Amino acid sequence: MRLKHVDIYITHNVRGFKTEHGTYGYTLAFQKQDGELKTIEDYASVGETTQNGIILTAMEKALGRMTTACEIVIYEDSAYIANMFSMGQLRTWYVNGFRNAKGKKVVDADKWREIEKLCRQHVVTVEFYTHHAFTDHMKYEIRKRIGSVNKNVGDSGEEKTG
Repeated sequence: MRLKHVDIYITHNVRGFKTEHGTYGYTLAFQKQDGELKTIEDYASVGETTQNGIILTAMEKALGRMTTACEIVIYEDSAYIANMFSMGQLRTWYVNGFRNAKGKKVVDADKWREIEKLCRQHVVTVEFYTHHAFTDHMKYEIRKRIGSVNKNVGDSGEEKTG
């Protein structure tokens, strides 16, 4: 049986290493059974975070919407995260209890642990892209939401996919 293909596009407004407040968005793009392209997007704000932290949060939320096994390509703007996937580091961390080679807890270990669990039923590839098909639209939506305190779009009645 062929797996359904889903693309996940992630964009956020965190620049620099750390921020007190960040907003992210993700878009799921896939073809419906009739061949029509379907997109689902969601946005949320988080408190203190890093660029990698907000991407991992967005990945976790997007992957959590999958209801069946899928072939997934995630497009995001962290070379570090893309490299962790392409080098198989997520599996190594899992085997080592999310500890690095020096025995220290991996930064954002709880997020990585949850993402590893969510990825088990899927075939997941992560690609580093600084600009993707949905970047401009998503950045516009994020800018609109910055003024809203803790505005979480999609918290009620989230549509599932996969």
